[in-house]
Amino acid sequence: MSKQKDCFKCKHYYVTWDARFPRGCKVYEVKTSSVPSLVVAQATREGCTAFEEKNNNQQKKKEGIDLNRDDLW
Repeated sequence: MSKQKDCFKCKHYYVTWDARFPRGCKVYEVKTSSVPSLVVAQATREGCTAFEEKNNNQQKKKEGIDLNRDDLW
């Protein structure tokens, strides 16, 4: 089995509205209470092949960093 992917760094990862299944993957259309890549690996026995790392701006927005502040530059 391939190495587990870090879903939190993937651009396809999202937080769902469902409190029972708060984590999701847009590509595999999975909602889960665990990490989506684990569910995909268990179902396919191959692991996630759709991982795409988020770009820096997406990660900074998630962390609450205001990219439009003048004092950053």
